[in-house]
Amino acid sequence: MPEVYPMRFTRADFDRVPDQERLVHLMLGQLANDINLLQKQLIFAINGLGEGSEPEHHAAVAQAMLTERLFAGRLNEAYQFVQSADCARTMKTYQDVLPEEWRDARKRLNRYFKADNLVRRLRNKLAFHVDAETTREAYTTVTADEPMVDFVTLHQGDCLWGSADVLASFAMISLSGKADIGAAVQQIADDLISLGGLFSTYIRNAQMAFIERHFPDAQPALPPTFINGPGLLDVRIPFYCTPPTRRQVAKAAGVEEGQLETADH
Repeated sequence: MPEVYPMRFTRADFDRVPDQERLVHLMLGQLANDINLLQKQLIFAINGLGEGSEPEHHAAVAQAMLTERLFAGRLNEAYQFVQSADCARTMKTYQDVLPEEWRDARKRLNRYFKADNLVRRLRNKLAFHVDAETTREAYTTVTADEPMVDFVTLHQGDCLWGSADVLASFAMISLSGKADIGAAVQQIADDLISLGGLFSTYIRNAQMAFIERHFPDAQPALPPTFINGPGLLDVRIPFYCTPPTRRQVAKAAGVEEGQLETADH
C-alpha cells in the first residue's frame, strides 16, 4: 500500500533558488512524472494481452504499441535533457553529495544511448509522426495470407482499424528484431521499463539532493496518506466501453435530460 508524504513549498520558496537549479529541478520532475505515468500505462496494457475476445486482445495490443511509441519518445527526450548544458552544469555542482546508485544509473544510461538503440529507432520512425517510407516497408513484409481485420462498431469511439495496426506491428517487429508481435511488444516493454527505472533512480536522487540543499528544514507532512490502490499487475485499461446514458450525459452537461437537444444546438 503506497504511503504518500506531501512536502509543501510555495512559489516564494522557489524564487530564492538560483534560476538554473530551479529550472533543472522542475524539468526533471516533469520528466519523472511522465515516465512514471507512461510506465504504468504500458504495464496496464500488457496485463490485458491474450485476454478476452478477439477484439479485446487486438485492442490491448494496439494500446501497448501506442504506449511504447510514446514512451520511447519521452525517454529519448529525457536523455537529451540530461545531456544538455543546463542539466550537466547543475548536476556537476551536486557530484559530492549524490550516491553511487545515481552514478551507476548515469553510466548505464550513457552506455545505452551512445550505442545504436531500440528507443531511438522507435522514436525516429514511429513515435511522433507518420513515416510513409516505414509504412511502405512494413506493408511489403506482410504475407498475402496475414489477417487484416477491422473491428467496426455503431459508436465511432469503439472502432478499431486492425488493418492499420498490422502495419504498425510489422514495423515494430522489424525494429525490435523479434519474430512476432507478441515477442516484439514484450521485448520493447522490457527495454523501456528498465530504462524508465534508471531515469527514475537518476532523477529521484537529484531531486532529493536539491531539496536538502535549498530547503534543509523541509519535513514531509504527517501523517502520510495511505492509498489503497489495486495491484500493479491486476489493472487493465478497457478499450471497449458502454456509452453513457442520456441521464449521465445530461448530468455531465449540467442540464435537464429534456434540454439535451437544445443544448447541442
